[in-house]
Amino acid sequence: APTVNCGKGMVMDDSFAKINKTVCRIESPQMTGTGFIGYVKCSPTRFCTVLLTNNHVIPTIDDALGCWIIFENVFPHGNCALKGFEICVQNSFWSSPMTELDYTMIEIDETKLKDPETGRSFDIHPIHLTRPADIKNNDLVYVIQHPRGEKLAFSSSEVLVMDPLLLYECTTDSGSSGSPVLKEVDGELRFVALHRGGRERDKRDI
Repeated sequence: APTVNCGKGMVMDDSFAKINKTVCRIESPQMTGTGFIGYVKCSPTRFCTVLLTNNHVIPTIDDALGCWIIFENVFPHGNCALKGFEICVQNSFWSSPMTELDYTMIEIDETKLKDPETGRSFDIHPIHLTRPADIKNNDLVYVIQHPRGEKLAFSSSEVLVMDPLLLYECTTDSGSSGSPVLKEVDGELRFVALHRGGRERDKRDI
């Protein structure tokens, strides 16, 4: 498969293609952010497909049900927008507030990930959250994002600090909150962390 040369890493082009289909733009009355579809063990006996983003993007289940979830790259003809209530499972909502871990994870009905007009299912490969990549200082990471709610983009930089949050210098913007932070492992992109924002005083991201 073709490769993309990014700094120190060589990533298979089809790995970026899979991730691009998984990352979505989230629009709510409060703000625009980024999220992605993941796969996680949600109980001792069950795995489930989830939408993961920051808690400051989707604070409550009511916000989730009312937001728009927009996939940019699932079909060649353009974007596909779904209303949150169409895919989110109301009784499966996990979160941590912005003052702590700042995440929201909502179980979704994977069978509803399809074009509402044609019924065609999305070709989505959820990011495995159950096997995150090991990470250390100076490792190269990638942030796949919708900066300012615009077209999907990625940026990369080395990890500068782990204390315990990751600190890196990827280029991000408003709308990038909730993006997956990924690391290349054997040519594939693996989940590392959830992007939550930047530190204005030193222009670095966490």
